[in-house]
Amino acid sequence: MWLTLCGVAGSLLAWAGSELRLQCYAALGEYFTFRLAIQDKQPLITTGPYTYLRHPSYLGALMAGIGMELSMILCNPISLCYGRKLFKYSQEVETGFLILMSVAPIAALVRRMGNEEKMLKAKYGKEYTEWERRTWRMVPFVY
Repeated sequence: MWLTLCGVAGSLLAWAGSELRLQCYAALGEYFTFRLAIQDKQPLITTGPYTYLRHPSYLGALMAGIGMELSMILCNPISLCYGRKLFKYSQEVETGFLILMSVAPIAALVRRMGNEEKMLKAKYGKEYTEWERRTWRMVPFVY
């Protein structure tokens, strides 16, 4: 196996994203679901990673996905050499496919975040609005 800086960086990004997601599961505890849902007696969770971000679990998922894509596809010498023999497409088609595979989940998560925020505002009102003012949506210092 060949180690590349890109592959190691991708693996570390995937690990960090997975760890962030696990921290989110722990903070949400019994209230965690894969569906958009708020339970009747569920408090607004503002601890753990939710102290700083409104959607840290989604950030963790993106980090893990991009990290895996880097380490297993883009930076893997075996994938780069043999993948081109398996798939008889041009470099542009391969690059376009990888971009699509990256952009589609991001677009889906942005839409899901909007729907989730509407639900949270409807349930928690002013408490949510105050928490929203003091936290980043997903990426600290950026978004």
